[in-house]
Amino acid sequence: MPNIHNTRRPKNMLNQSSLGEATRVVEIKEGNVVRDFKIGNTRVKICDDCCRDKTPDQVDAILKRIAQAVQECLSAQVSD
Repeated sequence: MPNIHNTRRPKNMLNQSSLGEATRVVEIKEGNVVRDFKIGNTRVKICDDCCRDKTPDQVDAILKRIAQAVQECLSAQVSD
């Protein structure tokens, strides 16, 4: 999961949503950013915290789990 860094609000500050519901804004520690770019008004930061200290075998296992999850998702879409 990507890390989201919000520097505008204090940690755990309650925010009012457009529907009038209280929502919680939680600050998440920024990880080791390896790519930072914008898509329109959205800032995207890609971090490698999940795999930078892993062995090649551990990285392969992570990639296989991701591939399996994507394959299951795509298979479910085709069968719908």
